[in-house]
Formats: sequence, structure tokens, C-alpha cells
Amino acid sequence: FLLSWPVAAYVIGWLHERFWDRLNFALSLAIILLGGVVVVYAIGNAWLSYAAPMPYLKATLAAGPFLPGDLLKAVLSASVALTVRRTYPLI
Repeated sequence: FLLSWPVAAYVIGWLHERFWDRLNFALSLAIILLGGVVVVYAIGNAWLSYAAPMPYLKATLAAGPFLPGDLLKAVLSASVALTVRRTYPLI
């Protein structure tokens, strides 16, 4: 999962920069969920299924208990992104 963090950071940053002019909470949350949760879980679960020989679906289901915390972090991150946008609109 650690190797997926730089990829997720790049995707989230690139998408936020691309949609900065019309960024709202729902869009920011969708970007963070796509770039953060989906990318991290896709890469991390693929590595887990390879490193600990198990099917990809089983690796994905094993990561399920971490989803509520990740969703909470995504909501908080979207709030922070909107605060930054309001404070520094010309970034």
C-alpha cells in the first residue's frame, strides 16, 4: 500500500488542479475518493494478492474494514481543500 501513496497524491493533486475553478465539496470528495481510496486500494490490493498468494477479491474484502476510516478522512480532506480554495483562490 505504501507504494501507491505517491501515485494517489499525484492523481488527487492533478485532478484538483484541473477542476480548481469549479471545485465544490461534492467534486472534491469525488476526486479524493477516486484518487485516494480507489487508486490506493487498487494498487495495494493487487500487491497484497501477489505477496500473500490469495485471490484479488479476497484481498479486497480483507481491506473492507478500513473503508469507514478512509471515507471519514476523505470528507475531512475535501473540507480542507475547500478551505484552501476560499483562502487562496488564485493558486
